[in-house]
Amino acid sequence: MYLAGYFSGAAHPSFCALRYSANGALDTTFETSGLVISSSGNSYDFARAVALQPDGKIVVAGICAGTSNDWCVVRCDGGPFGYQNCKLDVDGDNQMLATTDSLIHARIALGINGNAVVNGITFPPTATRNTWPLIRDYLVTQCGMSLRQ
Repeated sequence: MYLAGYFSGAAHPSFCALRYSANGALDTTFETSGLVISSSGNSYDFARAVALQPDGKIVVAGICAGTSNDWCVVRCDGGPFGYQNCKLDVDGDNQMLATTDSLIHARIALGINGNAVVNGITFPPTATRNTWPLIRDYLVTQCGMSLRQ
């Protein structure tokens, strides 16, 4: 979960964004401390909105109140995965198919793991991830999922 607001520990309030893990703890792998602070200079910056882009970057928008009230936008990396490549195309064949990708999603959502996730699935010849270790690695490193071995 991402939150945005303002940080008042500097000379002027600045944008800040925080990331929390699924268990509600501050995710210290995000920008090395769990928090990023950004200032537009000699103005009072107040974040009003936060959005997560499909590539994992975070966009924070709000008001930069210097000599006049302006709006401003800051974009930062989503880390720890940098520009995440997490897509519903789990098998990496550049298609989203019910017979492979959706079946894998459903099995994982039901708590199935290990080789049972891919048992009985016929992967397209263009699939780059067709074994549980390859799929698990993708989901962990690119999607930030916590999965058992």
